[in-house]
Amino acid sequence: MRIIASLFFFTLSLFASVFGQQAEINGFASLAKDSKVYAFEVSDGITNQLSLLTQTSGDSNGNFNLKIPLKQTKSLVICTGNARTRIWVDPNQQYKLTFLNPDTTITQNGFVQFWESRIESNSPSTTNALIGLINNRIAEFISNNTYEYLLLKSNTSQASIQRIREKNPTSDIVKFSDSQDSTRKAESKFNESLLAFETTIKEELREVIEQNSFVENYLFCKIGHLKTLTGGSDSYEEMLKRIDMTNPAFCEWVELFSRNYLDPKLIKVEKQKFDTLLQKGEELEEIIKFLNLENSFNLELEEVIFASALRTKYYSREWSEAFVSRLNQVVSASSKSSTAKKLIQNFEKEIREKSERDLRDFTLYDDSGEAWVFSKQCDRNMYLYFFNSSKTSQRDLALLNQLASKYKNDFSIIAIGMQHSYDEYSKALHSLKLSNLTTIYGGNDYKLIDDLRIQTVPFAIETNNKGKISFNYTPLPSEGIQVKWEEILRKNKK
Repeated sequence: MRIIASLFFFTLSLFASVFGQQAEINGFASLAKDSKVYAFEVSDGITNQLSLLTQTSGDSNGNFNLKIPLKQTKSLVICTGNARTRIWVDPNQQYKLTFLNPDTTITQNGFVQFWESRIESNSPSTTNALIGLINNRIAEFISNNTYEYLLLKSNTSQASIQRIREKNPTSDIVKFSDSQDSTRKAESKFNESLLAFETTIKEELREVIEQNSFVENYLFCKIGHLKTLTGGSDSYEEMLKRIDMTNPAFCEWVELFSRNYLDPKLIKVEKQKFDTLLQKGEELEEIIKFLNLENSFNLELEEVIFASALRTKYYSREWSEAFVSRLNQVVSASSKSSTAKKLIQNFEKEIREKSERDLRDFTLYDDSGEAWVFSKQCDRNMYLYFFNSSKTSQRDLALLNQLASKYKNDFSIIAIGMQHSYDEYSKALHSLKLSNLTTIYGGNDYKLIDDLRIQTVPFAIETNNKGKISFNYTPLPSEGIQVKWEEILRKNKK
């Protein structure tokens, strides 16, 4: 996600000691008008699980104020409506945060989208500005060394190199042959440029990194990530002292290092021993020792890398969920690293949330101002239809009203408006006569969207009378929900 950090206040001066325990964000977002605004802490830079720190409400103009208790620099995600943005905050600092527009530099298919933001601070010591500066310099370096970087990033995949050549046949990458010697030349050239870049940026930020260990660690890990592409080993030795899952640069290094960690090059006999160890072993240290028979290693760092590698195997679908789950339990039970255990805990939570069948309870208010609590209303099969002011929603609502006339004794059918304001919601319903439907204003509330995992709008969720989600995907009215309802009724008659 791109953040436009305001650097005009920034000077490379010594960081003052920070004693405060609170950060303050004064913000503005058009979506925050009369809406809730949430501040979430990022658990780690690999699973990116979010935990709510605090919340507030925007005023009628979209201005809001967040006071956030914290003892150390943290990466936060600020959310309102279906928009969210990232910001680094330091204790005892004040920020001005402005949501600008949805970020067009990243692919976004979901209803909730990352937004570009402008972040301003009067302090010369904001980590946010420094990390923005480092990221810009790293991006500039990669741009200046594009072709060597692409070769190394693709792991010399013939298919990747061919695609690069096809898109730009006149580029310098054509000069590289498919031989291993060409790859070594690319590594050598890239490494030479990287060492020069490292010297330059460290000198530029010398006073800063001497005073701010978080920024120094961030820069080291970003450089270490690039060195790992060239097979550089010095970053591994230093990384032992820099284990910090709240540092996304460290997490990037871990993910790169763990990419092929559980695919060691072994002869047949060793491969059989390794497979048996994975299938039956109960001690993580034993597995890690086997993976490092010829190398010295740091157990804590290796356990973190192992945990990350399990997540890679899960999402690549190379290993079954049951097999990954078994090894997750090995990490939880025998790891000596609290960091690795926490990462596995977050990973398991990530998996549970994807397969969770219980719909989280939520409360809305009807047009009379009365509380509408899902758990109290869910006494039979329920169909929840989330709509906006689009033509698709208008057509769906008209069809749903007709279906409700036929199925109202068998299903509780609720239409929930996700417009930004109550006026928009009322206007969307004005021309429709929905006498058979219960309609409620949901508001464009981030927590409701996140808790119910609303992926797009219009959107639908079907539950049984115990609040369990009935289908992996619930059809919209125009997609044939009537067929599903008939199936349910037939099963109930048996």
